[in-house]
Amino acid sequence: MNKSFLRTCLAFAVVAVLAATPAVAQQEPAVMQPPAAPAPTAGTTGSELPFINSGANQPVLQTISPDGQAIAPDEMEAPVGEAAEGAAHGEGGHSKGLPQFDVSTFPKQLFWLALTFAFLYVTFSTVTLPRIGNVIDKRAAKVSADLEAAQSLKSEVERLRGEYEAAIAAAQSEAAKLITTVQSDIKRMAEQQDAAYKARTEEAVEQLEKKIDVARKRIMADLNNLAADLTVDIAARVAGVKADSKTASAAVDGLSGKAKAA
Repeated sequence: MNKSFLRTCLAFAVVAVLAATPAVAQQEPAVMQPPAAPAPTAGTTGSELPFINSGANQPVLQTISPDGQAIAPDEMEAPVGEAAEGAAHGEGGHSKGLPQFDVSTFPKQLFWLALTFAFLYVTFSTVTLPRIGNVIDKRAAKVSADLEAAQSLKSEVERLRGEYEAAIAAAQSEAAKLITTVQSDIKRMAEQQDAAYKARTEEAVEQLEKKIDVARKRIMADLNNLAADLTVDIAARVAGVKADSKTASAAVDGLSGKAKAA
């Protein structure tokens, strides 16, 4: 806001207020004299008072006029409006109008107007307006500083938000890579364990087959020997032929070979 414009507005306001203020009347009001004491009426003394109903239990004083004459009760009921109108007409002849429009007081009014205007102008221009201007400047500086601080905080928040989003994206990418690596390791380990288990299983089966073959050969040999012995025994008991055990074993082995070939 322009300081000179503000000073001009305040000066015009002061002039308008002073122009609208009525001037104090320079004349002293007339001092009202108290009414003179009424003179005693005829037939009364200074120590006697006129009563309307003299001799009654509750006497009532009779009203008298300023010249000492007694006033009848019916004469006291004069209309108040007529009395007020007469008083107004009586005072109207001496009225001079509003005091501020009295030409004789114009020099004093102009002097006090100029003095008051100069005092107020100096006061406002040297004390009030500079203080108001300082307050306005400080307020503007405070608002500007607050706006700059808010803009700085906004920029800082945007920067932190960008860093946060970048960190989140990097963490997600790292997590995806880690998951892929873990899955690959698990798959590789599973394949290795499967291959090792398969190799161990094949080796165990081979060993078991070897053991079964050895056991089968041993059992077959035992069966051949048993068959040869039974053959010799049966031949001796049935046919009465005494056969050799070796010949019987050879015959049984031959039959076993033919059975395998078939």
